[in-house]
Amino acid sequence: MTARTGKCCSVAALIVLALGALASSGCSRQATVNSVEPLGPEPSLAQQAQSVREGKSNQIRLDRTLVTDDDLEQLDGLDDKLLRVNFSRTTITDLGMARLGSMQQLEQLRLASTKVSDAGAAHLDKLKHLRFLHLIDAPLTDAGLDSLHGLPSLESLYLDGARLSDEGIARFIDAMPHVHLHIDGGHHRTDPQSHEHKHEPHD
Repeated sequence: MTARTGKCCSVAALIVLALGALASSGCSRQATVNSVEPLGPEPSLAQQAQSVREGKSNQIRLDRTLVTDDDLEQLDGLDDKLLRVNFSRTTITDLGMARLGSMQQLEQLRLASTKVSDAGAAHLDKLKHLRFLHLIDAPLTDAGLDSLHGLPSLESLYLDGARLSDEGIARFIDAMPHVHLHIDGGHHRTDPQSHEHKHEPHD
């Protein structure tokens, strides 16, 4: 091997080593950028209820904590103070919906439960200030949707997992033409509000 050939081989080797170092550095930096800090503890229902009781807040939100009917006893004394409820994980039944239906100042209710029936939805008819309602995985039928026709302040209704017919949806639209209606994440084809996005407020 000539001196010139040896020099070329050395240069090529250096280039390969340099590219390898850059690739390693890039992967390491990407991993650091994409790393996610673990979430801190979520304030309990009791803690948030106490904040509402003391006038420090008007809402309760639980994204990771499972909420049951029994847990709703923590809402005692908040009927005229609590404006917004957001429960992402629950086993709430129609009994729990009756408790929530007594929170007559509620403006927003969002909860996920597979155990809420048409009878549970009917308990909400007392919520005359309710503006935003989102029921996730609740297997409501047309009867449950019919029971929401009398909510005078309702602006936005999101139903995911409901078992509704076109006729039931048409009745709701006729009765509540001003309400922004979402079914399973989208607008029904007959919804006159399909281009007006009055979405519920986010925390």
